[in-house]
Amino acid sequence: MPAAVLATTALRYATTGAHEITASPAWREVAGVVGLALCALAVYAALAMALEDARRETVLPLGRRSFGASSVERGLDAQVERLEREAGVREQL
Repeated sequence: MPAAVLATTALRYATTGAHEITASPAWREVAGVVGLALCALAVYAALAMALEDARRETVLPLGRRSFGASSVERGLDAQVERLEREAGVREQL
């Protein structure tokens, strides 16, 4: 979901830039529609993350996969366990 918000932001800037270059009312309309979609995505992502933080469980899906999903589902122990195997991390000096 955060990647979708960032991609939509890039699309919004691109369409706004096209409007600024061409001064076409069609590009202004497209930029407005993309802006509304960006607003909806951002509000959904913020609400989903806030609810997840408050309840300590996934309420609204964010599309997490792999390490991101396991970090939320299994908690801090899973994150620390994974870090212990990272290169450059020593057990003891």
